[in-house]
Amino acid sequence: MEAIWEKLSRPLPASGSDAESIITPETRQHLVDALDKYDFEYVAEGRANVVFGIRDPPGDDDRPTVPSGQFGATLLRVPKATPGVTPCDYETLQRFHEDLVERRVGREHLVPQVLVAISPDLAERLNAARANANGGRGRRRRKDGIDDGHDDTGSAIRPGAAMLIQDMGPAPGYRAFEFKPKWLAQSPLAPPGAARCRTCAREAFRNSQRLKKDPAVEVPPPMCPLGLVHGDPAVVAATVEGDPPPGRALFDSPGDPGFGLAMTLRDCSCFVRLPVEDEGGGEKPVIIKLADVDKKNWQEKQTYWQESHQRLVERGFYEGKEDPPMETHCVLGSNGRA
Repeated sequence: MEAIWEKLSRPLPASGSDAESIITPETRQHLVDALDKYDFEYVAEGRANVVFGIRDPPGDDDRPTVPSGQFGATLLRVPKATPGVTPCDYETLQRFHEDLVERRVGREHLVPQVLVAISPDLAERLNAARANANGGRGRRRRKDGIDDGHDDTGSAIRPGAAMLIQDMGPAPGYRAFEFKPKWLAQSPLAPPGAARCRTCAREAFRNSQRLKKDPAVEVPPPMCPLGLVHGDPAVVAATVEGDPPPGRALFDSPGDPGFGLAMTLRDCSCFVRLPVEDEGGGEKPVIIKLADVDKKNWQEKQTYWQESHQRLVERGFYEGKEDPPMETHCVLGSNGRA
């Protein structure tokens, strides 16, 4: 896979996408057939997808011998069927990625992905790995391993389309971290004088929901992403308190299909690999790529997003006035609690 990832990380040629010459039908079928021979480790999941690491099988089982490390630095992402959630199908997501996002952003700036499929047997194994990782409960975990409180009872992984994605986690000679660029700017819907950024407000709400379900659960204060940007809170505050662009577009023209791309880019994640100076010798480049650039089902999600944001405003989570009070360490906060 490393050779495929390297080719899919090159800039698009002037003639347009060359993905079909890199991932031929024969190559794709080979990858599909090979997946059945490997083991999988649950990594994380969201509302619509589950992510697994791919591991070489032990040499003492009865499966055919497979090339060691064939799926190195590769993750498997699969959709899950969840009552009440209608995600875009993966074929549509791949077309959106190749035809629109790669051309607008530049393929070399994106985490590469390959459309594949999983068999009924593999879907069954993935469901078992997911259930085992979650203790048999219908709950989902965030990437940091915390149960986010959402009940996913009834959701399942089905056979069919899936996605291989380059793993941008830590690698030999590199440290890695992930953040969402939107974390670094205050929400245009935040009230004047807000004491919390959008991330700290959201995490305070999530912690309050967890405490409501279990008053004895430990809810440590979240990390404020603004603290990663600058050591001086005054500089950070001056940056995020600048005049935001007008926020009327969605209300003036809610049917504009351009919102699909706008919401995709607003919600993307940024993966950064930093070379470790003491390892390996020689100069290594800093690697920065964007991921989570799926087409958003914005017609379905716009109400969900707006209601979620409005809840944070109305219940005082931006201003640190929620009841009961939740501890955060937001860089924007001017009191000990927020």
